[in-house]
Amino acid sequence: MIRIFLSILIYSFSYTPIDALSAQQEADVTSPVQVVVAFQKLPNYEMFCLNESRRDWEPIKVGAKFDNYFSKNLYKLFLWSQCRYPDTPPFYGDLHNLITWDIRFGSGYLSTDFKADNIRVLPAKLQKGDRAIVKLLFDHGRLKNNNTTYTLIREDGHWKIDDIAPKGDFKPDDEDYDAVLEHSDSIKTDMQNNYRAAEERYQQEQAGKSAPKK
Repeated sequence: MIRIFLSILIYSFSYTPIDALSAQQEADVTSPVQVVVAFQKLPNYEMFCLNESRRDWEPIKVGAKFDNYFSKNLYKLFLWSQCRYPDTPPFYGDLHNLITWDIRFGSGYLSTDFKADNIRVLPAKLQKGDRAIVKLLFDHGRLKNNNTTYTLIREDGHWKIDDIAPKGDFKPDDEDYDAVLEHSDSIKTDMQNNYRAAEERYQQEQAGKSAPKK
């Protein structure tokens, strides 16, 4: 009985719930876990660069704050993929629709009402001092212990999220149960591939416009 109690006690302190950071700590996210915990507190609709009304696009105002959490490379891709900014290469709906999720959890396209429950952030695994892996667990309805893996890097003296890998791959059997979780081994790679495809398409379009007419 004592052994079971100790096991439960140890486990209870092995993760950080998202409400664990004080306001002062949120302003000074100095560890990988603190960055991931603070990132979870952003409103769901901001993952789609929507303002509080959830209707108007404000890519600069809403998307700018992600500079505090993302590496420079991921931030650039996020603005283009989620916020549709900048407009070169332009917005191509068929490419963007593959990525536009609540990237914290991998919830389905424009699911601005998605709610994750019992969010737990596990201790960071440091790699070579300048790279860290942080795993997040969460529940959603009858779906338990879903996981998302965050890769963070040290950039300009701060920990920044450089990639996110949601492990969903889930569509419910119950048609009335609308939770859909997407699966990706690397959202950064997915965004990069779409960016390059859009860039190539845009260049082809420009070449076609400048080609001499026969």
